[in-house]
Amino acid sequence: MKLKPLFRRVFTERAADESGSVAVMAVFLLIGAVAAAAFLVDSTRLTADGTRLKQATDAAAQAATTAWSKDRGVDVNEIAERYVFANIGMDKEQLERELRVSVEPYRWKDFDGFQVTASFRAKPSLLGGSSETVEVSSAAVAIYNPLEVALALPTTMNESAADMRALQNLGEDFFDQVVTDHADRWMALVPFSDTVNVWDETNGEARIRSWAAEGRLAPKWLGLFFKETGITDMSSPRMPNNRKKILHVSRGMNPGEIFKWTEPPQQSFEIRTSGDGNDIAANYPAGWPIVSWTGYLLPPDGTGTSGPMDQRHMAADWTVPLTPLLPLTDERQKFRNQLSRMVKDHAEITHAISMNLALGWSAMALSPGFRGNTGWGDLEHPLDFTNEDTTNVKAVVMLVNLEGPLADIDSDSNNDNQDTSLGNHASHDAGRPFLAQRVNDLCRSMKKHDVYFYMVVIEGRESYYGKEAWKDLGPSFEVCTRSGSDISLLRGSGFASAEGDAREKLNQIAQSLESISSYVRLVK
Repeated sequence: MKLKPLFRRVFTERAADESGSVAVMAVFLLIGAVAAAAFLVDSTRLTADGTRLKQATDAAAQAATTAWSKDRGVDVNEIAERYVFANIGMDKEQLERELRVSVEPYRWKDFDGFQVTASFRAKPSLLGGSSETVEVSSAAVAIYNPLEVALALPTTMNESAADMRALQNLGEDFFDQVVTDHADRWMALVPFSDTVNVWDETNGEARIRSWAAEGRLAPKWLGLFFKETGITDMSSPRMPNNRKKILHVSRGMNPGEIFKWTEPPQQSFEIRTSGDGNDIAANYPAGWPIVSWTGYLLPPDGTGTSGPMDQRHMAADWTVPLTPLLPLTDERQKFRNQLSRMVKDHAEITHAISMNLALGWSAMALSPGFRGNTGWGDLEHPLDFTNEDTTNVKAVVMLVNLEGPLADIDSDSNNDNQDTSLGNHASHDAGRPFLAQRVNDLCRSMKKHDVYFYMVVIEGRESYYGKEAWKDLGPSFEVCTRSGSDISLLRGSGFASAEGDAREKLNQIAQSLESISSYVRLVK
């Protein structure tokens, strides 16, 4: 079929017009597509930049909060800026844009930390136009698990006055690092020599009556003494120890008992005195509390008398530090005052060393069995051991000076089993393995209850007894540790000469406790 000429012309012209329209429309569609693509590219880059910027502020907030938790004086702004730029992941063009980083304190659920905010202007790169600001922020807080530390410091014959001042400085600095300006942290001070003084400054006689085991408040072997002096029992204010504010007690000294350190103290301790009536009054400083009487030797077996009728003396127990154990506290001044007292008291008398008893009493300073009025007197502390419901952290930090004249190191004069007298290194008696086993067993028990342990030891260089003491007991104390760096051996004549090295080690211990007891959480 043939088209008519007119119809053919009209059809052809219309088709041409439509083709032109299509072409024009295609151009507009192309322009729109290009614009959309440009927008999509810039939007994608903007979104990507914002994502990378958020990752950078996350890292910066965590880094700044971590550094601040360890040192309140750090420049958190410098740390945040450094971490943002290091982790930003943008190209050169983007880095050249104006980038602002700000830091401000942030609090979340009673925990403190920092919020890091970063922003930059993102200018569309394909089409131009107005710039857009990308701003993101991240916040992190330092979360602390409750931390309790027992700091055991020596006050023995091996310490000079300069050594005691050094120990005071070290103790103050360590308390400030670990406790000061930190929530939920406490520290006990455990001065030790032959043993530990656990006198209660508030109500000493009441503690004696509460802690004395059955039959120990007025033991049979002291019956003659009570009769001759008119003193009724161990809690009498007339007792020399009580007049000097000394409480010397012991329990769990037999094989396998390891001081019964987790058990409550009430009605479980033997109350100890200074001797058997053979004390010589002239051996004690002027004004030292003494009770005198005429009679026989005090009968340790409780069955009679021995020796001639003679002048007898009982003095306050010189084997015990005058400064008592300070239970867990977060009060800086109270802790400092006790350190000052320890230095002052050391000038009056000096004592031997008993590392195993120092460890035992440090453990008891952290034992929840001693919580309450019948224990250390605090209704909340010591806290429970770590369990499924709690994340409490406990640690013992002990300093020991084995360089000096002392020959009587860890002789167990407090041992209830009198057949196992440990003596000193001069005799190398058979009791040493028993003592080493006690430390071994105690360390295993402490680790079972998640108690951490650190030790700083002035190693005996010239002292034969110090060298031998550490040779015997060092491997047992290592059982308490979790890594080889938990025990530090220092060279020096005492803590005065090794104060700098000791401070460095205590700083490392403080950092370790920080890592164990705290973590930084990203909360925004």
